[in-house]
Amino acid sequence: MPPERSRRRSPTLGLFFGLVITLGAVVAYSWYITREISGLRQLQTDLTDRNRKDTLQLLRIQNDLNLLALAMRDMLDNDQRYPLAAWSSQFDRIRADLGDALRREEEAAVARRTPEQRQYLADSMKQFWDATRPHFRRGPRRPRRRRADRDPVVPAGAAGRARHDRGPPARGEQRERG
Repeated sequence: MPPERSRRRSPTLGLFFGLVITLGAVVAYSWYITREISGLRQLQTDLTDRNRKDTLQLLRIQNDLNLLALAMRDMLDNDQRYPLAAWSSQFDRIRADLGDALRREEEAAVARRTPEQRQYLADSMKQFWDATRPHFRRGPRRPRRRRADRDPVVPAGAAGRARHDRGPPARGEQRERG
């Protein structure tokens, strides 16, 4: 029997070679998975940070719009004895802050607006500020009770609220403006 044993090859070398290949595959797969998980972790961190910044800008926009509504309410209130020109600096400050907040929100937003939505927002803002500008140029007079049907700012604001409730036109959808 000893001569037959010497003719047979020992499986040790083949098993050792198989073990080395298996260990190599496990190490390579572990390295790949570790790299992918670290990439996903970085993506999650970046996405969370962008969402946080976007949310803060949206809160800033909401605050500016609320301040604007309160200023307009106070202007229309008969209890205030300030001339319209006195409100000009507050409106300018709100306008500058709102413009900056909209610009920063656009930069930080994860979901991008379509070009039509950006144009719609820009046109709406321009229309509102163009409608308010003449009221501050009239000089130092005391505000009187304004009627919604005579003041172009109020219908534009009401129309803006109605459009806001519907939201901007969806992709491929045309809405009548006016």
